[in-house]
Amino acid sequence: METTSQNSFSRPEDGAGEGLTGTLLRAAGSLLEARQPAAALSCLEQALVLLPVDSQGAGSRGAERGQVLFLTARALLDLGRASEAELRLQGALEIARHAQDLPAVTRNCTELGALLQGRGALDEAQSLLREALLLSAGLTPGPDRARALEEMGPIERLKGRLREATDCFEEALRIREALGDRPGIARNHDRLGNLCIKTGRLADAHDHFRTCLSIREAEQDRPGMAVVYNNIGTVLLNQGDYTGAIENFEHAESLFRETGNRRWQAWALGNLGLLWSYRGDAARAGELLTASLEVMQETDDRMGLAVVSNNLAPVFLMSGRAAEAIATAQRSIRLREELGQVEGLAKPWFNMANGYIETGQLEQAEAAAREVRALAQRSESAEILSEALLLEASLAFKRGRAAEAEQRAREAESIATQGKYPRQRAEALRLRAEIHFAQGRSRRREELLESESVWKELPDLYHLALCRLQLGQLFVQIGAAEAAAERLRLAAEIFRGLLNVGLEWRALVLLAEAEWPVAAEQAGSTLDAAQSLARRHERADLLTETEQIRQRLAQRGNAGASVDVQRLLALSAHLRETREEGLFLRRVTETIRQQLQGEAVIVLWDENGESLDPSFRSGARTSPLVQLFEEVRVQGVVRHRWLTPAPAAGAAAGVAIGVPIRGHAAIQLGVLLATTTETVERVGGSDDPPGTVGYLQVVAEFVGLGVDALRLAGGAADVAGRPSEATEETMPSTAPTEGYQGLLGQTAVIRSVIETIERSRSPTPASSSTARAGRGRSWLLAPCMTGARARTGRSWRSVARRSHVS
Repeated sequence: METTSQNSFSRPEDGAGEGLTGTLLRAAGSLLEARQPAAALSCLEQALVLLPVDSQGAGSRGAERGQVLFLTARALLDLGRASEAELRLQGALEIARHAQDLPAVTRNCTELGALLQGRGALDEAQSLLREALLLSAGLTPGPDRARALEEMGPIERLKGRLREATDCFEEALRIREALGDRPGIARNHDRLGNLCIKTGRLADAHDHFRTCLSIREAEQDRPGMAVVYNNIGTVLLNQGDYTGAIENFEHAESLFRETGNRRWQAWALGNLGLLWSYRGDAARAGELLTASLEVMQETDDRMGLAVVSNNLAPVFLMSGRAAEAIATAQRSIRLREELGQVEGLAKPWFNMANGYIETGQLEQAEAAAREVRALAQRSESAEILSEALLLEASLAFKRGRAAEAEQRAREAESIATQGKYPRQRAEALRLRAEIHFAQGRSRRREELLESESVWKELPDLYHLALCRLQLGQLFVQIGAAEAAAERLRLAAEIFRGLLNVGLEWRALVLLAEAEWPVAAEQAGSTLDAAQSLARRHERADLLTETEQIRQRLAQRGNAGASVDVQRLLALSAHLRETREEGLFLRRVTETIRQQLQGEAVIVLWDENGESLDPSFRSGARTSPLVQLFEEVRVQGVVRHRWLTPAPAAGAAAGVAIGVPIRGHAAIQLGVLLATTTETVERVGGSDDPPGTVGYLQVVAEFVGLGVDALRLAGGAADVAGRPSEATEETMPSTAPTEGYQGLLGQTAVIRSVIETIERSRSPTPASSSTARAGRGRSWLLAPCMTGARARTGRSWRSVARRSHVS
């Protein structure tokens, strides 16, 4: 977002003019300083009546008329009447040139150049400002030269000459500081802040804006404060702080409205529209962006039209309207090229390329991607370069060049990480996961979970829903019905808010596939919803595909619960029945060993990181679990290690896996360690973990819940050997920390599993699956309360609470 040009017209000197005309001039100047432009304009119009038109020649009366025209232009600008102000400035400049009044020519060239720059006539503005700078070079450095530099800087920046722009602003700042001109100092910090945004120095930009804001607050300059709030919002948007950005944009919009600056109010509305699209509200985003466009058309703000047109493009993409996204991006490019503006040109090319990718027009997308790459090299912007690499990765993937696609995505992730661009980093992770998904590589889950975590923190609901859609598809494939259902249900809700019919439908039919093995009737209802959606929007293709999916599921039959569901039902029985921590841990460990046909151990530690298992403290164990224990204890992330010697491809391969255990408030309590033997197809040294990792992550979450629950029930001391002080308020209330996510996804689903056991009164998989299949409402959606209430007076809802973005 660019800052508005702050007009710094000079007050008339007390000796300027005589008689009534001089009095009117001085009064007008005072009224302008007091921010009363309408009253000032009235005085100036009276003064013009007193000055005959033929006085434009040389002499004091001509100079006096030029000064009146100059101040009249300022009053008209403050009232939002830019076209009339331009005519007055042209008249004042003609008088000054005729009189060869070099300071007046400098001042009028500067102000007319600033006005033309504001409405996007960059070449005309640059010509006038060069004349002003040439003339001011022969004068003592003062406010007129500083003003010309301040207006030349944005033009250099918009034309992509960032070094020249920096030189302009820094020289202007030195002049203002020498003069002790606080408003001028503020203005240059504002301009330098904008320049830092363009070069990716967001922390420096924020510092400049805070300095500017402190001065403008002290000066009670409300229009200037509005501009700075708007620009701070832009910094926060780029840093991923959407909540802070919305607060600043709303504050700016309110001040712009209060001060009557409709043009800049429209810019703030446009920013808010883009942010609400990120928050998943396409209807509100469209209203704000449309309102912004209407004002910009009324005020002939072509630069604003270019920016807001580009902001509409991603909104259309999120809503599944790729053709409209392409059209609005093309309009933005055309307007910028007509204005001679290089800055910001990469964004519409990027949006247009994505629109072409969505519609399968890959040659056009590649041409647009080349433009983005060229602009990235020209601007030396890390943000634009990461976006260029993302486009190249997407196109290589579409062309079937997976290795090239992965390399480009890795480069994009690295650049975005170094430059602290969370959006680009999260998208690179999601794209890498999509590439791995197509290749059948199991590591894709971890990348998707990390990407999901970043989008959730922003929050950018569209991209969050894309991650959840991919995770849902992955979990359906590996038979993790609960994890799939949780992600897909939330994805469908987000796509509904974005009015994206195609992606909402896709989430619904995948949800039906996830529900089918455990609740066929619920899956049928979900397919009905997908069918109804397709019918409402007259999508015959989706109607046909829905029916095909229904027939395919019917032919498959209801196979009952997946192996993961069966395993977890057995574990949930221990959590429901056990009253002692030690017994609970032993029974869970025994169950894991039986199910994995290997070795397993659960190790907890105290607050100092000391293992409560003496054998692990001493390091006496020779098991390969010991090294993993140390890694997981220190780093708190899932680790795995193939047992050596590595077997031949296709043979039984042993693997040791370590998973962190987290308790209330996501505090790490210990490590779950296991060895298992699995048949895998290993590709030349591949270190992808086996499918058991997901199961063990869920078990670790069960253990964390179990330990917390037993403390709450008063049945055991805490892991440090002291009486538990846990209360309902200290129970889990936040999502697991970054890098950790159970296969089931949300602990609300674990509560549903426990509730199923409570209803059936039997932990056996067969009876549980039979009970589930007979209910019309899916057990995946059921509320929960277990036997824990009888012991504690509290439900598992309070014990296993987790917050999440819905």
